[in-house]
Amino acid sequence: MMEEADRIYYDVVARRLVYASWIGSWRVLVVAEEGQGCMVVVTVIATGGLEVEEGRVSSGRWVCIHGCCGDTRA
Repeated sequence: MMEEADRIYYDVVARRLVYASWIGSWRVLVVAEEGQGCMVVVTVIATGGLEVEEGRVSSGRWVCIHGCCGDTRA
């Protein structure tokens, strides 16, 4: 899922990457950090839409670093 994420964010507070993808009708967010040369999944969050992402980006907590030019889901 992380390789296929349509958006990747950097969480400036937690200093972690957040990978976001649609899986069916769910928006899945995978929070991960690099640890000793490998990626460690910290948590997985399933949401019904883009509200979490939009809120974090508008607050400045998340910075979009990949796939930020519009929604990939019509």
